[in-house]
Amino acid sequence: MSDQLTDQSSVQPSNDGWELPLEELSDAVGRVDSRGRIEPCNRLMGDLLALVGVERYDELPAPFVAARGFRRVEHAGVTWVLAGGDRDGHGVRLQSARVRWLGELSGWMTHDLSNLLLSGIALADTLMPLAEKVEDQGLLDELDRGIRRGTAMSRVLANLLRNEPRQWRPRPVADLVDDAVAILRKHAAKQRIELEVEVATSASVCVPEAEVVQALLAGTIRGLQACRGRLRVDAREVTSALAGGRERPAVALGIVASPASPEVVARTLAAVGGSARPLADADAKTEGGNELFNARLIMARCGGELRATTTGDDLTLEYRLPTTSRSSDC
Repeated sequence: MSDQLTDQSSVQPSNDGWELPLEELSDAVGRVDSRGRIEPCNRLMGDLLALVGVERYDELPAPFVAARGFRRVEHAGVTWVLAGGDRDGHGVRLQSARVRWLGELSGWMTHDLSNLLLSGIALADTLMPLAEKVEDQGLLDELDRGIRRGTAMSRVLANLLRNEPRQWRPRPVADLVDDAVAILRKHAAKQRIELEVEVATSASVCVPEAEVVQALLAGTIRGLQACRGRLRVDAREVTSALAGGRERPAVALGIVASPASPEVVARTLAAVGGSARPLADADAKTEGGNELFNARLIMARCGGELRATTTGDDLTLEYRLPTTSRSSDC
């Protein structure tokens, strides 16, 4: 490393007349000061230190040092700290690490938040007998409903974040629909979208819950994006030949946006129909193409399928899954 590596933003011109901006390096670069603190010389090092929340090299967790390839370099009386990694994958790795750690914390977060919310429900139940005016009773009812929805939302988010092996277990279809809709209600109200939910079945399905809820959320969010009036979510029992097999009992979960935006309809049909274009588009993440394509793969792994159809101005996303006995082993 050159004697000129002292500036935090770039290597100063050497005898050869060139310079190397540290911000453009694929390695994270930092400099250790007299107190043992690491001074980030580029954004990559700053992100890594922020990720673990430490400032000193000797405070870095050993597994983190090994995984990131941290190393110290002594040169011309200056101690440098380097960490390997390619720039293209750096942001993805940081985000993955954050999600994993949030998953580890999600159980604790949900427990604490649920305790706080349940105290609100207890308060509403205590005050209800004392409320004489109809308006006061209505407010307490609204408080109770809002808290219960908040509890459901926190549970759904915790399940999506939780870092655990895929677990197959019987789940009532009504519970899966409730989880998917819990996060949707507030957004629908803000956009003045009429939301209808009807579950006409008590059937259960054997699925990895978090993945299926993720797939359903992709559909409900797409329906909300497409919808210009009313969004209907329903579930009913059907007979269907899933995965090219024999006819068997199944459940159909439908998401109907009425009427739907023609542009959103076109993107939805491409994503669900198997087009590779949503995966190649630079703006696929913002358009939701990847999420729907992944939802289709999740349903296939569960022995089901995801369909997208149009009827007039309406867009319908239909999830089909084989039913199972509530008490059976998956």
